[in-house]
Amino acid sequence: MLPLMLACFTALAVAEAFNLPPVYEALLTRGLKGTPQDVEAPDAEEGTLLLTLTVQPEAPFEGRSVRSLELPRGCILITLKRALTEQVVTADSVLEAGDEITALVAPSATGAVQTLQEGVG
Repeated sequence: MLPLMLACFTALAVAEAFNLPPVYEALLTRGLKGTPQDVEAPDAEEGTLLLTLTVQPEAPFEGRSVRSLELPRGCILITLKRALTEQVVTADSVLEAGDEITALVAPSATGAVQTLQEGVG
């Protein structure tokens, strides 16, 4: 837990030093604006992509832990929203039908968008 707290405080300190909004606040604002479910893969020059997807019943990801998904390098699941709760995803988080997941996909993560869309159903 200490490394996570250190990372959060470091991110906040860097944002303050450069007079930028805190990264988590910026991500929250971006997430609240809504991200379309069907997003095309970005070009390498466009930058990082933030996706929000819902796990469908009987989808390949249903009932599996994040560790077992074998997501491409550069693709990270950030949050998991289940019913009225939202939590940070860990490698041991198990996905269930109806879960809304938020993923951060780097331009270098070839095939990540397709893998995520196929995995959630």
